[in-house]
Amino acid sequence: MADHVVGMWDSHIAAQTVGSYTLTQVKCVDLGSKTGGIGFSTGTSIGTLVGTPLPIDVCVVMNHHLRRRYRGGRPRTYLPCGVVESMTAGNSWNGAFVTAMNGAWSGFIAGLKTTVNGVTVTDQVNIPYFKGFTPYRDPATDRPEDKPDINPNIVPDTISSSSARTVIGSQRRRLTPGG
Repeated sequence: MADHVVGMWDSHIAAQTVGSYTLTQVKCVDLGSKTGGIGFSTGTSIGTLVGTPLPIDVCVVMNHHLRRRYRGGRPRTYLPCGVVESMTAGNSWNGAFVTAMNGAWSGFIAGLKTTVNGVTVTDQVNIPYFKGFTPYRDPATDRPEDKPDINPNIVPDTISSSSARTVIGSQRRRLTPGG
């Protein structure tokens, strides 16, 4: 399955990734049980998008939409895609690039929904590991915090659709001026 993920990345996402970026490893984990299987692929996929590379912290944010609403229910994926030529003035991706990313992601996910070596993928899901919180006061700083509570009854939420944000994202939650 991990090799299949690399193949789907190469078929769909690599075209939106600059050539200086390479997918180097995929890890797949069966979350169906605590002893579920784990698979690795060290296959590579080099980006094929031509253009001026962006700083390493710049990314495309794919927002995933769920049918259920809950606090924090906004799962996303951060992708190292795009080039300077994909941007508009300011901090946005141009419309053609957003359309291309939406198509690339849709094709990637559709390609993953298959059976490979007995493993069947039917949906993209969000796993809500936490539910609620417990107030807590940090003894070192004496500041109040909310510690998330582990969700005892995890029920995966099926992602109904995904869309690329038009605003340029950052792995560091900020854009660094000048790179």
